[in-house]
Amino acid sequence: QQSAALQLSDDFYTQSKDYLAVAGSFQNIATMAQRISEARKTGGDSPASHIGMVFNFMKMQDPQSTVREGEQAQAANAGGVSDRVRNLYNSLLLGGRLSDEQVRDFSGTAKKLYESELRNQQARVKDFSDRAVQFRVPPSLVVREPDPYIDETDAARRLRERGGR
Repeated sequence: QQSAALQLSDDFYTQSKDYLAVAGSFQNIATMAQRISEARKTGGDSPASHIGMVFNFMKMQDPQSTVREGEQAQAANAGGVSDRVRNLYNSLLLGGRLSDEQVRDFSGTAKKLYESELRNQQARVKDFSDRAVQFRVPPSLVVREPDPYIDETDAARRLRERGGR
């Protein structure tokens, strides 16, 4: 029974890695959108929040990519990311800024990507919980409910405040 619990837990974690990366990036995008909004009100708009927002968006699209924040995104290391997003990110590294419309677009799209991955994770939790019961293992030893790192309500509220869809 203990062996089954450990194996199921390991499998669950392995299959949840993309969800955890997407959830973390979603939280970061909400934070960056809020920082950009606040900075524009005070006149202290910093390129770091713009770069961080697009970087985290790229990580949502390709959680296993090897692009590191502040590096130029090349096709080889940001394979799951569109040319448009990769080029925008590279222009931000040279001092560009996102427009309010772009911030809203990235925020809204990030929310949709996150919600899709959340549904996948909820199905994964159910599947592994069912497996645990079959092996007479308490599901709490195998699965973790979605959102261990973020407060979805808070992130969604902040995106809505920024105009995210």
